Order: sequence, then structure tokens, then C-alpha cells
Amino acid sequence: MKVMGIVVEYNPFHFGHQYHIEEGKRVTGAEAVVAVMSGNFLQRGEPAIADKWARTEIALSQGIDLLIELPTVFSCHNAGVFAKGAISILNSTGVVNYLVFGSEEGKIESLLKAAKVLANESPEFKRNLHSFLKEGLSYPDAQSRALSQLTDLSANELGKPNNILGIEYLKQLLLLKSPIHPITIKRLHSNYHDTEVKGKISSATAIRELITRKGIESARSYLPTNSYEILKREAENGRAPITLHDFSNLILYQIRKGVEIPEAREGIENRIRRAAFISTNIKELIGSIKTKRYTKTKIQRMLIHALLELTEHDNKTFQRSGPQYIRVLGFTEKGRNILKQMKQTASLPVILKPHLQNEKHPATSMLKYDIRATWIYALAFRESSLRRGDTEFKRHPIYLC
Repeated sequence: MKVMGIVVEYNPFHFGHQYHIEEGKRVTGAEAVVAVMSGNFLQRGEPAIADKWARTEIALSQGIDLLIELPTVFSCHNAGVFAKGAISILNSTGVVNYLVFGSEEGKIESLLKAAKVLANESPEFKRNLHSFLKEGLSYPDAQSRALSQLTDLSANELGKPNNILGIEYLKQLLLLKSPIHPITIKRLHSNYHDTEVKGKISSATAIRELITRKGIESARSYLPTNSYEILKREAENGRAPITLHDFSNLILYQIRKGVEIPEAREGIENRIRRAAFISTNIKELIGSIKTKRYTKTKIQRMLIHALLELTEHDNKTFQRSGPQYIRVLGFTEKGRNILKQMKQTASLPVILKPHLQNEKHPATSMLKYDIRATWIYALAFRESSLRRGDTEFKRHPIYLC
């Protein structure tokens, strides 16, 4: 059986995601789709609009056969760490034949050339990168400019969000010497950062903005039926939409009490702490911290790390070790068959239900952050009876027959 692997967030699942699955299957001839999906906190340093279980249910109804959770310590991180976690998991299953991802470029050759530069880290690339960083540019901007001097793509093209992620995916495949064959599909119509809906295929950012302003019902025309109906149910039950603002007080408290902030250096940690004492909500806090070098997204990730109390030690350890398990959130009948095969081929333990045993084992340490993320996320539910902290240990993977 040919299996296609994809990396997703589905925040929320829209028509562009539907096209990604359908076109990927058409191009590869894949008979099944395995997806690695961020859990409750996402790559841009934000909570998901609906929890991982609702998004899993949507994904399974829209063509995903097996859905695996990307551990929180990778999902809420920069593109390189995010890609390392996701691609390592897909590779570790031993069943994935193709990686299919969307990009603004749409040509695998150009992206692969850039990925090889990153994977090899030549002295020339390092010099260029260091030079641009000294100018005060953010790391993504500096990297794009350094890459543009050694590839066929401009800094502007290299700096587009899906191109950035695609290059990092390819870099990880190269470093892992993975047998997975990469394919890219050109992104259609809307841009990743568009904040206004533009027709049937609109960006997830624009759809979230619309939902935040006008409610779930306003997004009906921009979502597949199952995606809309499940999100509507979650909203009616007090579980959606969830935004970063819902965690304002918790984040301010964590910063004010002096919790460790991984990767906060060069004085930004002091700037964050000072801002926390004069800010009354998350918007004010981010506005007081943001600089040319420290973008809104990077700051949001730091704040989520503080919220989760991710330590510098654990952060570095996980980045060295990579994922320690394959956590299954849901599957179809076809996915069940893939799971059976994975038990023979997977190089990491497959987890269907979380349990904490050996406190010192890296898998236990990593899983604790997933569980902590669920505890904290549940506190934002409108319905108070849903804010319990024991649900993560009781949930079984969703089975869609």
C-alpha cells in the first residue's frame, strides 16, 4: 500500500487543506494518508481554535487515515524544530512512502537546493548568516537572505512561510537519509498571512479572524461541511473558539513570578519581564516586547513556553534527541491496518493512551508537556464542567469506521 505523509495543524480545516489531500493522492497514487498534527498549541505560538480531538475528528472525516500528534515541545517552535519533530515521526513509522507539502514556490528542485545548503551549512552560508544577523535582522530574514546568495530563489521567495517550512522538511529528510520521497504542491490563491477571506480557498489566518470577530457561523462558506459542523458543535458546547487572549492572565502570572523562558537571551528576557509588570493583557504584553529582531510569532512562542514551564534544559534535550514516541490520536479502518503494520516497522514506541511510568525516561519527560498543554488548554473552555484535568488519561484514539 502506498502511503502519503503530511504535516498539518488544521486551524481550522478549510478547502485548501481538502485540495492538499486530494491533489497529493492524485500525484502520488497513494491509497492512504498519515498526518502528523500539532496538538493544542501551534507553531506560531498560539492555541488551536479547537482542541486536538475535535480537529482529529474533522481530519478523519476529510480523508486522513491515521493521525499522529506532534509533541508540544516541537509543535510550538521555530520552523527547524517543528520540522525535525514532524519529519522524524513520519520517518520513524516505517510505512510512509511520500511526503507531500504545500509551498508558494511549487517546484521541488529549487526548494531541495536550498535544503541542501542548510543541511551542509557551508562556511560561506554561515558567514552570510552571521553578517545579516549582525545587522539586526530576525533569524528567518537573515537565513532567507543568506540562502538567496547561494540558490536560485530570492530572499522574498525564501522568506514565504510555506517555503520556509518546506525547505526545513527537506533538510530533515536529507539529514535522516530518509527513503521518503518528497513532493510539493503549489499553494493556491490566498497567502498564508492574509487576514481577509478571499473566496472559497481562504487562508486559515483569515478564517480565524472572521470567526473571532463574527462567530463560527460567519465562516460556513469557507469550510467543508464536516469541518464547519464539528466546529459549530464545539462552540455550542463551550469548547471553541479558543484564542491567545484566553491565556492572558496565566501568561502574565508565569512571567511575573519569574518562570524560566527557553531561548530568551540577549536581554530580551529582561524586556519580557519588565513588560509583564506594566501590561494588563497579552496584546499589550506582545506590543511592548516586539522588535525588528524579535517578531510577534517568536515572542508568542516564548510566552507559550513560559506558560507550559518548558525549561531550557528540557528544550535543548528534546531538540537533540528528537521525538520519543508516536502518539496516535485517531484512525479509520484503513488506518487501523496501517497501525498493525507500524507495530512491525516503527522505530519508536506507538502510544494509544498516555501513561507515565519511568520518570527519568525521555519519553515520559516529553509526554508530560503534552499532558500539561491539555490541562492548561482546558482552562479556556467556556463551560466550566469541561475544565477538568484528568481527561488526557481517559481519552482513547478516535476511530472513524
